[in-house]
Amino acid sequence: MRRFTRSCAWLVLFSFISSTTVWAEDQANKKVAAVEVQGNNRISTSTILAKVKTRPGDPFSQSVLDEDIRRLYTLGYFTDIDTELRDYQDGVLVRFNLKERPVIADIVIAGNQVIREPSIRKSLSSRVGEMLDRRTLKDDRDAIERLYQEKGFQLAQVSHDVKVDEATNKATIFVTVLEGRKVKVRSINFIGNTAYPNKRLMKLIATRRGGWFVSGYFRPEVLAEDLEKIKAFYRQAGYADIDATHSVEYDEDRRFIYITLSINEGKQYLTGDIYFLGNTQIPDEGLKRRLTMVKHSPFSDSALRSDAVSLQSAYFAKGYVTCRVESKTLLNPVSGEVDITYQIHEGGITYIDEVIIRGNTKTKDLVIRREIRVAPGERFDGEKLRRSKERLYNLGYFEEISLDTTPGTEPGRRNLVVTVKEAKTGEFSFGGGFSSVDRVVGFIEVTQRNFDLFNWPTMVGGGQELRVRATTGTRRKDLLIRFTEPWMLGYPYLFGFDIFNRERVRGDGYSFDQERRGGNLRFGHAFSEFNRWDATYRIEQIDISNVEDTATQALKDEVGENSLSAFRLQFTRDTRDNTFNPRRGYLAFVAGEYAGGFLGNDKDFFKVTWGANRYFELWKDHVIEFRSNFGVSDSFDNSQAVPIFERFFAGGA
Repeated sequence: MRRFTRSCAWLVLFSFISSTTVWAEDQANKKVAAVEVQGNNRISTSTILAKVKTRPGDPFSQSVLDEDIRRLYTLGYFTDIDTELRDYQDGVLVRFNLKERPVIADIVIAGNQVIREPSIRKSLSSRVGEMLDRRTLKDDRDAIERLYQEKGFQLAQVSHDVKVDEATNKATIFVTVLEGRKVKVRSINFIGNTAYPNKRLMKLIATRRGGWFVSGYFRPEVLAEDLEKIKAFYRQAGYADIDATHSVEYDEDRRFIYITLSINEGKQYLTGDIYFLGNTQIPDEGLKRRLTMVKHSPFSDSALRSDAVSLQSAYFAKGYVTCRVESKTLLNPVSGEVDITYQIHEGGITYIDEVIIRGNTKTKDLVIRREIRVAPGERFDGEKLRRSKERLYNLGYFEEISLDTTPGTEPGRRNLVVTVKEAKTGEFSFGGGFSSVDRVVGFIEVTQRNFDLFNWPTMVGGGQELRVRATTGTRRKDLLIRFTEPWMLGYPYLFGFDIFNRERVRGDGYSFDQERRGGNLRFGHAFSEFNRWDATYRIEQIDISNVEDTATQALKDEVGENSLSAFRLQFTRDTRDNTFNPRRGYLAFVAGEYAGGFLGNDKDFFKVTWGANRYFELWKDHVIEFRSNFGVSDSFDNSQAVPIFERFFAGGA
């Protein structure tokens, strides 16, 4: 009986396949009369028909129809797609029966207490109103678990359940959180390390054991990064075969975790003999001075690459832009050290064909070009290009500056491409406060460091500087207007002026009222790459009144109006790499100021000042500065003493 039943089933299946095949073959000779879509509610029919290639009027093709089904599945909108074929108007009617994915009607979160619901929802990729994607649900579970792991709940578990209303095809997602307990790192142990003690390796990693001021939460991704840091540290020290793994154990209550880091140091490789091939322009000794990895020092691939770049930079500085440096290593079986051969392909000297400026939308080309230390027709000079980049950064107009080359008009010539990313140069600031000296004080200031007096209406891009500041308070009122043109009439001569008015009224800390009003005229010129002179003429009216009886005689002698006319000349040498955030170099100046005498007005005195700032980069992002300032002043002619408002005073508010 069973054999008879099985035979009947096979017969029915064979008959169905045969009839379907015959029907399909019969339809192959017909055209598509119509294409219909059923079951779509959210996705428009036009969108669906635009994705299929079965079109009315085309010959019917089963292979094209199968491809249409696959293409509709890739849209990600449907959970089920089947087709229905019927005879229709001497052709074939093709109907796509679709079942859309449910729409998320609500997401219900339960079990969370440590992390608030808005934070959890923010981490989810599933959104109410969007179609349900069951693959995304796993990503959402992982995202919530990561949130808890960051808080120290390493054992937190997240599950979800989906309920679909078949009548409306809307789904509700139920997310359940089992928070568990916090897990902290109780201890971190190293085994297998002999070259470096545990204390040294602990400084490399971010994972920490819990303590009074350290959370000590365990995060697997952080521990994975710690292992890579340890490996990189060992490789830099010559341990090319370093391997580091970890194991984790919980205590009985699963509240604390014990981490063991296993270090397999391997052999330390040292640098052996170093050879240079192909160098004719720079001798071996000159190249060796560029290397950080010398004989008997630890060998590492990263240092090898860095030294190759350094050698290439040495040639670049001499104009050999196309120079290539290849490094080859060989383990010496006798010494056990790694011998290095640098193969140098010098190429020829490259000359600048054209200087191209890119990326500047506000700053004029001229402002950038006048800071570049090389010109078309000159050979590429690495030192001048480095200095050009420093000068452009010192303008304060750009966030990023890059130098590149492109082919020139003929062999041996390349274009220098200067690409800049402009920064914000305009500032508007205001504020207020209280101090024991000035009491209540407020200020407002407008500054444009890339001002252009002749570029109306934007007034930006010319490389000038304009600053307006007003300060007012209980005991203080200031007004300052400053303008500076660093290239007067297109020549490298600075011109600028200041107009100011400063008032101080008597109060605690003051025994008099003072008003100073006047202005400066400034001229300057850079007569070499690092040296410049600046001249300033100052005319000022100083009014001192309401002097208390307890004031010093030097102050009482200045009561009334005093006129001041002074000329100052300053020489400056500035080799700093960056004027805003220097890392190396120095700033030194010497200045002399002459007041009165043949310049006229009430006071006759002179000042001589000099000073220097020196910067040293100790290591990355750590700079030490040494600063010194000195000054001497004295009176002459009709003045018996230097006026008190021009003397040197230590300290200050």
